Amino acid sequence: MKIYARTMRPTLCTSFSPQLFFLGRRWGSPKFYSSRLPSPSWPSIRPSDTLPKELSDEQSPVARIPWEFRDSDTGAAPNPDDSPDDTWPKESSDEKRIPWAHRDSNDWTAPSPRAYPQIQSPEPPDPLRRHTVCIENVSWETPISDVLDVVQFGDVYHIQDSIRRDSQGKPHRGIAITFTNVNAALGFYSDATNINLYGRRLQVEWGEGPRPFTDLGRSRAITITDRGHLGTEQDLRDYLEAFGPIDKLSLMREKDQDRAFVNFLSVNSGARAAQALRDAGAQVESVPERCWVAERLKAFALANKSRTVVLRNIPSDATLSDVCDQIRGGSIFRIGTIPESGLAYIHFIEHSSAVSFYRHALYNGVMVKNRRLHVAFQAQSKEIPRFLHDEIDRGLTRCLAIEGILNADMLKNDCLHYGNVERIAFSETKSIVSFTAVPHALKASRLLPTKLAYQGLKITFAPDPCAAPSEEEWRKAAALQAEISALLIPSDTQQQKSNAAIPPNRIKM
Repeated sequence: MKIYARTMRPTLCTSFSPQLFFLGRRWGSPKFYSSRLPSPSWPSIRPSDTLPKELSDEQSPVARIPWEFRDSDTGAAPNPDDSPDDTWPKESSDEKRIPWAHRDSNDWTAPSPRAYPQIQSPEPPDPLRRHTVCIENVSWETPISDVLDVVQFGDVYHIQDSIRRDSQGKPHRGIAITFTNVNAALGFYSDATNINLYGRRLQVEWGEGPRPFTDLGRSRAITITDRGHLGTEQDLRDYLEAFGPIDKLSLMREKDQDRAFVNFLSVNSGARAAQALRDAGAQVESVPERCWVAERLKAFALANKSRTVVLRNIPSDATLSDVCDQIRGGSIFRIGTIPESGLAYIHFIEHSSAVSFYRHALYNGVMVKNRRLHVAFQAQSKEIPRFLHDEIDRGLTRCLAIEGILNADMLKNDCLHYGNVERIAFSETKSIVSFTAVPHALKASRLLPTKLAYQGLKITFAPDPCAAPSEEEWRKAAALQAEISALLIPSDTQQQKSNAAIPPNRIKM
């Protein structure tokens, strides 16, 4: 055996053999491997060497005798005259076409179709294709990063953006996502059943993609750290696109260094870029890609019963009221924004409300100022104090209803002493003040009546507008109402009374 030593990068072996092995510790270290040994020549085994002589002839009637009725030593067919009549099968011309496994065990006859119904279950997909899920009917203008925001299962091995054709020959855009783990592909395929992206209903189907290669040291996501200046995001994108298409790139400026987070569309592209940057002297690390990180955060949030949802990519000119107008499905305990970062933290009262809004924002989208927001789960939430839980059960919300005619500026200035105010809605008979947190509303409800201008006015808690059902829930309720009406109302009067339930217009405060 010849032993060679050279400095090389570990390459992907398309054909694995026990005689070929690698021994190495890190990139650029000497790699020792043995030359490939010739495969041993195995003796060819012919059927005539092991089977009886009379069985080698396919035209022989003995070859059609099932093995369970042959002699265990010689493999020859038994004599029908020596066998009892109740054990030897009496075949008719119609019964010869019925397999032995489907015949009756007592009389060796074909089963009745009524006694043995044939149920055709759908065939599972090919095991080699279970790694790839294809998202069809994607708009041509939609960035691929917005499509991958919906994918919160990982980790992702390869993404292919291509033009496909339907059964009628019409072209459409399809994105094939290949997962490293089969369970991740099955989880996304079963969970993403109803995706609405920019007004288009997407279809999720099994697709074809490359065979994933599992390597703990390879990832499609890398971080680049430099104590100097990395330039702008566009400069980095122009340089890194030479290694492969990029999914997402973000640049973080720190006091003494710059750090860039890059997600490629393929693991191979990330590995090539990381090695080239290391050779150039840059500090590069392979990190988990963003779909896998989103899945881990979601798993931790569900396990911890988190009530906090984070919205990103909020426009700088959007107000807190613009964000609250898009929140439906549950009462809010506290909400806050960071305008310079484009973030909003929404703390719901119930965990179920957070899960409902999270799924709605993920698969249907939340639009603010014609921009789709990115949604994520926060791993943990602070517990609500016990005394506030008791007040919430008695009707406490973040909104106050004050009956009477009041000065707008005076009411706003007085309420700001007790906490941040999201909005104030005025009408002819009452005013509704929406705070950003439930404790602020509770404090205002106890201290406002002590002021002279509010004595004698009725101050109560109003329902939270964010607790109204979402449009999807209204559609489900309308469909359920139509089904119940179809069962209760006679068919002759059904057309006259089958008015679909229309969700009420949202109240603008």
